[in-house]
Amino acid sequence: MARKIASRLLISGSLMTCGPLHVGGAEDNSDVDLALAVNGSGVFYVPGTSLAGAIRGWLSRQLDEKTVNGVWGFQEESEKEAEQGFASFVFVEDGIVKLPPGTIAETRDGVGIDRVFGAAAEGVKYDRAVLPAGTGIKLDMTVELAGGHDPARHSILTALRAMQLGKIRLGAAKTRGLGRVRLKDDLTIREQELNSFRGMLNTLRRDGRILDAEEITSLSLTANPVLDVKIPWVPRGPVMVKAEHTGVSVDMLPLVSARNSDLTFVLPGSSIKGALRSQAERIIRTVCGINAPRVKNRDDFMRQIEMSTGEDAHAPASSLIGGLFGSRGSVEMEEKEPPPHGPLPGLGALTVEDCYASCRFTPQQWEEIEKAANVNDKGESLEGRGSPLQTALTTACLTDLQQAFHVAIDRWTGGAADGALYTVLEPHGLTWEPIELTLDLSRLPEKDQHPAVMCLLLTLRDLIAGRIPLGFSVNRGMGSLEVTGIEITPENLNSELSQLQDVRILNGKLDGFSDDLKGTLERAWANWLEGGGNDSLRASWE
Repeated sequence: MARKIASRLLISGSLMTCGPLHVGGAEDNSDVDLALAVNGSGVFYVPGTSLAGAIRGWLSRQLDEKTVNGVWGFQEESEKEAEQGFASFVFVEDGIVKLPPGTIAETRDGVGIDRVFGAAAEGVKYDRAVLPAGTGIKLDMTVELAGGHDPARHSILTALRAMQLGKIRLGAAKTRGLGRVRLKDDLTIREQELNSFRGMLNTLRRDGRILDAEEITSLSLTANPVLDVKIPWVPRGPVMVKAEHTGVSVDMLPLVSARNSDLTFVLPGSSIKGALRSQAERIIRTVCGINAPRVKNRDDFMRQIEMSTGEDAHAPASSLIGGLFGSRGSVEMEEKEPPPHGPLPGLGALTVEDCYASCRFTPQQWEEIEKAANVNDKGESLEGRGSPLQTALTTACLTDLQQAFHVAIDRWTGGAADGALYTVLEPHGLTWEPIELTLDLSRLPEKDQHPAVMCLLLTLRDLIAGRIPLGFSVNRGMGSLEVTGIEITPENLNSELSQLQDVRILNGKLDGFSDDLKGTLERAWANWLEGGGNDSLRASWE
């Protein structure tokens, strides 16, 4: 039997990426391990399934399951009938991608860190292609409505409002700096009536009532309990993440990323989050008296991650670290019954954004830097102020970058090892945007929320104390930073955690905790430790 449709909404607009975006495709790619989705015309695109899934997933956390299923469709087995359900009333088209002028898809590297040695784990390296910030994505949706009070209308308009505010992320690695998008001002919503003669004529003319933008902007969203943290900082020396490729005269280049049509240096959210996670795990292992197992292969590495928090490897969902930073899926998790209350495991509660430098330069200027040679046609060295590399840096207003020469030392002769000379283009004196974190407490079980806040504060304490360097070559004089402030903004939290907005940095330490807040967090941390068999351990605020 046909569905009764009284009207439909035709939604047209575009999304703009606020950071890199990765939506994977099925095609093999010899250049990267995780390639971008490409349609039959060879054009980058975001599948309608990815857009619909992201919107439905966000609405599932805002509305009850019955309402969401009534709009987006469902299918389930019934004791009386084989299957029950119906198709979605929302049709989402594929989103064609438009890159910023002069930019191309970027490559981001990923590597697993051995918890014993602190170096790259054997066989755990990958790279993924990403769309740069400033990429446009076409958005076209059709929503069929059964009547004027159809819940589909309110749910879709609510989702559009959330996209205007950047609340809905797309693609992979959403808690590691990727997937942040915003709906642009070109949004148009046209409603066509299908149950009247006049309405049908207007529909055939491709006409209809255009909804006032105020119908969307006036909508209020249900706020999740979150902590937004901004951390201004300055580098004490060169801070960079190494790019995968090399230059002509420089062996190691800093990673750059597009911001609209320009380029700048970037510390990926994955790099910052990995450094914070390593320190958080170190804190948990220390207070719980746990040693990370040694790694021989990739399977051992995944086991090491599970064991590093002191939890049963078959129950990573109960791990405080897994809840904060994310946990991988497994066969054992799929076979287990989902928890009766609280969020499901998987996506971490902590999101870390990419951190960009304030300087800007064009792709052409950076290409000249990469291709600059330090020898002339006769093979004579041109190093120094008059070299092509220095000229290219001056043209791009990047005179604070310098080519540093390094060499490995032969342990027998004490001299330079043969063939072990390399150079690094080190950035000095750059100004960086604040590090931005978001802790979504709704993704944590209630019993773990206060301990998770405490664990994050202890990790930030170590960042402020200079114990967590960031980026490349942190054991060789790079990556050191100085935190100059902290701004914590609670949203929809209880009265005690709302007092975190008063926390500041005083004399290089976190300060401003009220007695009530300090007591609550210390008790929660102590109770969590006692539950793990460590009743004698307490947190230190020093």
